[in-house]
Amino acid sequence: MATNRKPAEPAQPAPDFKTTANAAIDKAAKQLGVVDAKNRYKVQRAFGFIAMQHAIKDGTLDALIRAVVKDAGKLPAGFGLEAHKAQQ
Repeated sequence: MATNRKPAEPAQPAPDFKTTANAAIDKAAKQLGVVDAKNRYKVQRAFGFIAMQHAIKDGTLDALIRAVVKDAGKLPAGFGLEAHKAQQ
């Protein structure tokens, strides 16, 4: 008995973080009517602020702070943040 199955298509790799993050920022910006780069930056800041609100509510703010400090040097271009250390 023959079956008419299509060959399986190769699985698409999951988008990387930068692609996913930019798509989320673009989606929120579009819904907010943001069209210029200056206000797009404000959308990015809003994501961080809302993440802090959720972390406070969930009791995970200290973990979020640790993650920010640990991963600050791994941010994509344009998000660069380096830890500033007090001079001794």
